[in-house]
Amino acid sequence: MAEKVSPEQFTRVLKFLQRMYSYVVVDTSTNLTDMILSTFDISDVIVLVTTQEIPAIKNARLFLDLLHTIGITNEHVVFVMNRYDKKIAITPQRVSDNLKHEVSVIIPLDGKVVVAAVNRGVPFMLDNKSQPVGRGVFSLAQAVRAKLNELESQSHAAVKR
Repeated sequence: MAEKVSPEQFTRVLKFLQRMYSYVVVDTSTNLTDMILSTFDISDVIVLVTTQEIPAIKNARLFLDLLHTIGITNEHVVFVMNRYDKKIAITPQRVSDNLKHEVSVIIPLDGKVVVAAVNRGVPFMLDNKSQPVGRGVFSLAQAVRAKLNELESQSHAAVKR
């Protein structure tokens, strides 16, 4: 019955959750529906995940352009490169330069750890948080927290003016 929920109703639920919790995480699909677009309007931070494949990078470019069009600045986006493989010539730096947005978090490719965790049904962070992939996920959490702190500081500074 999810199709019966309007973007306005979903936004009200999210605003209610924001009053109750310090963090509200919304994991969206790659299809940009009105519901998902309404989520961006009230989001403090948007985590954009890409990989080293050209179609994924192209989609990241289109997404960043869309955010700019609807008035959301890059300062609200944490850009992540997931499944990073050093053997592939498409580096985070090249993607950053091309899209003019820093890839601030790199989560390395570690199929052995991730696939085993998925197959066992146990989050890899429970057993492998010190592995490179685990450290990458921790760095994502730190980047989101830092971005939230930065935006909060800017907001307080603007209020003082």
